[in-house]
Amino acid sequence: TNPRNEVLYVGANDGMLHAFDAGSWNKSSDSYNYGTGAEIFGYIPPNLLPKITSWYDSSIGVGTALNFPEFVDSTPDASDVFFNNIFPDYVSGGTETKESPETNPVDNSEYPINQNNPQNSWHSILIGGERNGGTYYYALGVTNPSSSSYPDPLWNITDSSMGNTWSKPYISYICLPNPDYSKTNGEAGVCGNNPNPDSPLLNPQYIKTYVAFVGGGFSSNNSVGNALYALYAEPNPVNTGTQANPNYIDEQILWEFNSSNDSNMKYSIPSSITPVLSQNFRIEGFYVGDLGGQLWSVSIPDGSYPYSSNGTSELNACRVFDSNA
Repeated sequence: TNPRNEVLYVGANDGMLHAFDAGSWNKSSDSYNYGTGAEIFGYIPPNLLPKITSWYDSSIGVGTALNFPEFVDSTPDASDVFFNNIFPDYVSGGTETKESPETNPVDNSEYPINQNNPQNSWHSILIGGERNGGTYYYALGVTNPSSSSYPDPLWNITDSSMGNTWSKPYISYICLPNPDYSKTNGEAGVCGNNPNPDSPLLNPQYIKTYVAFVGGGFSSNNSVGNALYALYAEPNPVNTGTQANPNYIDEQILWEFNSSNDSNMKYSIPSSITPVLSQNFRIEGFYVGDLGGQLWSVSIPDGSYPYSSNGTSELNACRVFDSNA
């Protein structure tokens, strides 16, 4: 089969994330051409739809204050990730713990992306923010630009502690305990993609869970944005309704660290993280700065839950530098 077409993605203040044709595979030259540059699609994050009408405000561009509205003027990140690594240990109405957040089996009619081959499911995804345009992050499935379902909107989320989403996501994987692992019939110490591989392979002790790390965002007065997040890359729909009348909410936050964890985290974090990677490209930790001149270090233990049973973060975050000290 031919390699996938190349696509250039860029956010803009017309309200859309744009995708442009950047090249297709040429069999005769055994290389990519330069593409046509034609636009393939424009995607408007759902929370920005009501704001689009502001472009028709008669005051825009009048006088010295060129008060143009801002929308999706941020830089997204794209990566290949493995789906089906969020486990439905506790369905809606069951017991939820910090070690195993409430998740729900994917409803095929609502979320068909996993239904074809759920145990061997690689996807290319794009995750982006809105910078000054808003406080949401959104994710698109961009696996096959030639598919009729391209692009595939996956999720969009915000949080009460998020500021304007300036922080470019960094997508990588962490190793979380596999609830299907058995000491008598498992691969101890192994971190794999598939929680239940076909025989004769054994269940790995840990599962590669793909996440996007982001700073809390920008706020001019530091009232919000003073937080760090790890977001599930794949959709994590939770039914907050009933079986007869489902109401799916995307619960994408795997981990959050804010001022309730450390009182020194009182300044917004619009910057992107700087990762520290293992030889296998697993993210072992990262550094990030805030608007108060502080540098934070986060260590990510291999094979640990994001939280202990008492709610304490197992990802070790601490302030390592203060320019005002």
